[in-house]
Amino acid sequence: MAKYSGILICSDLDGTLVNSKNAITQEVAHAISYFQQNGGLFTIASGRSPFYLSSFLEHIELNCPVIAHNGATLYDFEKSCFIKKSFMPSNSLDLFDFIWENWKGINFITLHSLDNSYNFAVEQKSELLGLYHKKQWCKFVLYMEDANSTKNLQKLLTESAFSEKYNFVRSWATGLEILSPIGTKGDAVKALRCHLPSVRKVVCIGDYENDITMIKCADIGYAVANACQEVLDIADRVTVSNDNGAVAKVIYEL
Repeated sequence: MAKYSGILICSDLDGTLVNSKNAITQEVAHAISYFQQNGGLFTIASGRSPFYLSSFLEHIELNCPVIAHNGATLYDFEKSCFIKKSFMPSNSLDLFDFIWENWKGINFITLHSLDNSYNFAVEQKSELLGLYHKKQWCKFVLYMEDANSTKNLQKLLTESAFSEKYNFVRSWATGLEILSPIGTKGDAVKALRCHLPSVRKVVCIGDYENDITMIKCADIGYAVANACQEVLDIADRVTVSNDNGAVAKVIYEL
């Protein structure tokens, strides 16, 4: 049996796999290749779309489906198809009314479908609602003015009745993601594990709130040193920062 047989690594992208220059270093790419050559399965778990994630395939190989849209989808690049798709609740109009009533601190809202994203400002509510009924949505993202506004709105939404139908998590200091109850990275990791019956150990690596669900459901959950405090608090292990080859460090530590 190869050294890493049965091990699946799911790594967050921004702030984890890529460094502060948004690049995958040769050190990290070499470690991933070594891991795969010795039986390991490696993939990315990101809030980004598969189309965006495909731009990194010239630097590394993903030898299993990618987790995209913060866990709403699993996409198989080899077969060019989604193997998991989960969408927001069918009626989110009350949520949008609530957001517009409490717009203070929001720069704009982005709605993400399987293949595209659409931005709306405060004066474009009618345009948003007009498009809303025409597509199925993977997630909504609120782009905030500052970190305090983000935390305040997150608290307001989490304490509202909407918390029963949605997950409200930050993906970065001023980015508030609205996800479905089954559209988190943790849900996608569980689905991926079922899809890959040879996997006996799952290792997840992340840096921000949207990574917490997958870190919690991993056999070994890692936080990078540059992670937010919420992730540092729940991780099984803390490794070096994304600027110091965190993913490579994890691989050689396994």
